Amino acid sequence: RSGALIGAAAGDDLDVALHALEISSAAFTAFFALELVVKLSVLRGKLFRVHGRFAWFNIFDAAVVSLSLLDVFVLAAMEMSHVSVLRGFRVIRILRVLRVARTLKA
Repeated sequence: RSGALIGAAAGDDLDVALHALEISSAAFTAFFALELVVKLSVLRGKLFRVHGRFAWFNIFDAAVVSLSLLDVFVLAAMEMSHVSVLRGFRVIRILRVLRVARTLKA
C-alpha cells in the first residue's frame, strides 16, 4: 500500500490511487470469499480435515478470508478501516495469491 501511496503522491492523484486500491482490495477479498464458499460447498466438512487430520492450511485460509471480509466490508462501512489492525492480513492475502497461482501453474 505504501508503494502505491508514494507513487500516487508523486503524481498528485492520491485520492484516485486510494480509491483504486480500495476497489482492488474489495475485489480480491470477494474473489477469495467466493473461492472459500465453493470449497465449502464441494468439500463440506472434509475441507478442514484431510486423512483424519486437521488441514491447517484450509483453516488458516478460512480465518484470513473471514478477517479480510470483516476488514474490507464491515469496518469500512463503519468508517473504522483506517484504525484497523487487520490491514496486516493483506500481506497474507498476497501470499495466498502466490500460492493459488503456483497451484494453478502446476
